[in-house]
Order: sequence, then C-alpha cells, then structure tokens
Amino acid sequence: MKFGAHLQSLQYSEWRFYYLDYDALKKQVKQMAAAGASCPEPLEKEFIDILDKELQKVVSFQAIKSGELNSRAQHCETIIDNIVKNPTATPQVTRISRVEEELTRITAETNELAKYARLNYTGFLKILKKHDKHTSYHLRALFIQKLNANPFYRENFDPLILKLSKLYDTVRNGGEASRKAVASDGGAQSFVRRTTSMFTIFF
Repeated sequence: MKFGAHLQSLQYSEWRFYYLDYDALKKQVKQMAAAGASCPEPLEKEFIDILDKELQKVVSFQAIKSGELNSRAQHCETIIDNIVKNPTATPQVTRISRVEEELTRITAETNELAKYARLNYTGFLKILKKHDKHTSYHLRALFIQKLNANPFYRENFDPLILKLSKLYDTVRNGGEASRKAVASDGGAQSFVRRTTSMFTIFF
C-alpha cells in the first residue's frame, strides 16, 4: 500500500482536515520531476511554502488538541475529587458514570493524537525523501532543522496516560484508589505499555 493511501486509512475521521496533505505535496513533486533539471525555481518555492504551511497546521492542531485533552482530564479529576469529598451527594452514580465515559473518550483521543504525531512525522520524512530523489533540489537536511525546531513528534503522552489510569482506578472503585488493583496489574507503567501498544504503527 502506498503511503498516501496508508495515511488516509489510519486517519481519525474527525481530524481528517488537520493531517499532512501528502497527496498535494506528492502532486507538486511530480510536476517538478516532469520539468527535470530545468525545474523552475518558483515551483520549488511553492513546494516549500506548502510544506511550511502543512508543518504549522500540524504543530498548531496538536498543541491545541493536547491542551484540550489535558484540560478535560483535569476537569474529570476535579469532579472525582468532589465526589470523593461528598459521597452522600446525589446523584453521584450518574456523575460517576458520566465521568467514566468522558475518561474513555479522552483515552481514545490521546491514543489517536499519539498516532497523529507519528503518522505526520513519517509523512514529512517520506515526502522529503521523494522530493530530493525526483527533483534537482535537496531540501531534506534543511527541513529537518525546522522539524527539530517544532518537535511535535517528540511529545510525551505518558504523563496524561498515567493520570487517566489513576482516575479510572478511582472511579471504578467507588472513589477509592485501589492499590491492590494497580499492583496486580503491573502498576501504572504497565498501563502505559498496554495503552501505547494500541497505536503501534507498522510501515
């Protein structure tokens, strides 16, 4: 399967407009390759402009979404703390159920965001390789510096995953964190390993 189709097949549909537009960049490379060694400089500049805009799109979206997920997790923690402090308040069962549903959504989206970062990073590397191979310009080394200056692909989601695991544990034990459950489950690090394995990508 070609990478463009692979990328589309793994996209989270609700975020489809925020992924790297690999096909548009690939089309631009084909136009440049058709011109051969005489490829006009404006075409290269246009390619770089598109690449820069795509990078900013990806970086901005991930930063916004990451902040949103952390805020939602914090809100859940506040609600859980309130439930623990006021166990006789009503209707706590309904509130706990809603919080658990929200934690499930946050966890799923965190997995998708981690996959989003890895997919887009791979997309940038692949299109740069294709560009340098089929055109008379060499851009990869220069653009790698821009990627390093905007390291969205290095974001560590483990702290959020660990927080969610602890909140899950509290909710599922009626407001009491279960040490025994965590221990028998291999601890929080085990939760990270199991969760991150859900979004391992094969190329």
